[in-house]
Amino acid sequence: MKKEIYIPEQYPKPLKVSTELHQQVVDLSRKTHQPISKVACALVAFALERVEIID
Repeated sequence: MKKEIYIPEQYPKPLKVSTELHQQVVDLSRKTHQPISKVACALVAFALERVEIID
């Protein structure tokens, strides 16, 4: 990911994703018979372990 100028918000908010990404997570949740929150957390954790930040 490339660094960008960003001003963090003052209070925590839930993650927002596009309708398409949400549907993909729902589909995966149904296929694996796991709660959507468990699937979403696993996907985010997987991505965070692999992301590289570049200038």
